[in-house]
Amino acid sequence: MNKTMSESIKEPMNEMKRDELGAGGDRKANGPEKLRYIDAHIHLEQYGEQERSLIFQDIADGIPVSMLLAVSMNLPSCQRTRELYRRYPHIVRPAYGFHPEQPLPSEDELAELLAWMEQTVHEAAAVGEVGLPYYMRTEVEQAGQAFYIQPYIDLLERFIAFAAKHNKPVVLHAVYEDADLVLDLLERYQIEHAHFHWFKGSEKQSNV
Repeated sequence: MNKTMSESIKEPMNEMKRDELGAGGDRKANGPEKLRYIDAHIHLEQYGEQERSLIFQDIADGIPVSMLLAVSMNLPSCQRTRELYRRYPHIVRPAYGFHPEQPLPSEDELAELLAWMEQTVHEAAAVGEVGLPYYMRTEVEQAGQAFYIQPYIDLLERFIAFAAKHNKPVVLHAVYEDADLVLDLLERYQIEHAHFHWFKGSEKQSNV
């Protein structure tokens, strides 16, 4: 578990660099190659149309960004992310999943989401955003109420199993001690490519 998300999405980056090449694939003689970046985690579908237009205009104007990895929250969010991918296939790469900081889906809702992900798996760059609900759990426990984490672990395992089946990277929401639980699942399913968004684990965890 020491490979980064960027290693698993080299091909989209290579596609983006084709417009920098001259005839025959030779790099254009326009000076040193500029360093380019990947935004590995953006909730693009949550931006307003005007804000998104500004983002794409900035990129067109020369902001050195090669790719936006657009993560999703639930099925409607996945569908909006897919529409953005279809509108901007040269820059947007979609990740489909269910964000953990919200109430659990019903079995019917989960089945519908997973079936939709199966149908669109060929275009997905990753599974995500998925993980465990640290902030929601903390808020409930601070209010003196019990929070049952096991159903969220079971849900996460469904998505990790899906990623393993289709050889997809995973975009993760796993804060502090939750990282150990998630790492165990990743190792169990032999997931080699994962991106922990806003990682707040220990140095030991970061070196796994």
